[in-house]
Order: sequence, then structure tokens, then C-alpha cells
Amino acid sequence: MSVLEIDFFTAVRAIPLLIEENAIDPANFYDNIVLQYVFVLLGAVLTISKCLRGNRASDVTHKLGLQG
Repeated sequence: MSVLEIDFFTAVRAIPLLIEENAIDPANFYDNIVLQYVFVLLGAVLTISKCLRGNRASDVTHKLGLQG
């Protein structure tokens, strides 16, 4: 983006052309995309599981008063 001095959306649309012209190494590009998806998926799973565990604790009721 910064090298070509274009906006983000134009840069994203140019990726297939840049891969075809070997300006971007396809193997490296796809490896990085896969890593990004893995990290996003891992973060989403951890966040969702934490939220679900947090909601279970809110369903617990306790008797008010002195204990002992």
C-alpha cells in the first residue's frame, strides 16, 4: 500500500495481479494468510468459551445472610 501509494481497498484488489506478476511470493503470502486465520480462530474460540463460562456463574444463586 505505502510502496504503491494507493488506498487499502485498491491494494487488496491488486493482490491477485501482484501474485500473478510474482511481485508477491505466493507461498509466503498464503502461509501468512493461513497463520492469520489460525490466530483469529484461536482468539475467537478462547473469547467465546470465556464468555460462556462467565455466563454460567451468573446463574448461580446464593442465600443471603450470615453463614456459620
